[in-house]
Amino acid sequence: GLLFTLAQSVALVVSPEDPVPFLRPASKQAWSVVASKPQLQSEVARARRCPVHSFYSGPPLVAMLAAREMPDRQPDQFIIGHAALLQNVQAKLAASRPLCPS
Repeated sequence: GLLFTLAQSVALVVSPEDPVPFLRPASKQAWSVVASKPQLQSEVARARRCPVHSFYSGPPLVAMLAAREMPDRQPDQFIIGHAALLQNVQAKLAASRPLCPS
């Protein structure tokens, strides 16, 4: 336990911009930051320009920030988009209303 605490303390000092516990010292976060704040703001503005009665087809975070509706209020795009068992669900969601951006 002492070695673990020491390793986590070193990780925080060596890499303060990534202070996530349970990773090796100086490692990046387990998840990825894929957009800067200006990029995120640009995507939110783009989502807000979508037609009112269309579903937003981008990332759920952008949809939430832009107050846009996801297909069937389904925030988990990964499982529906990648599970063979749910391909019919994905097809129904895509056909239910226009998607923006397409």
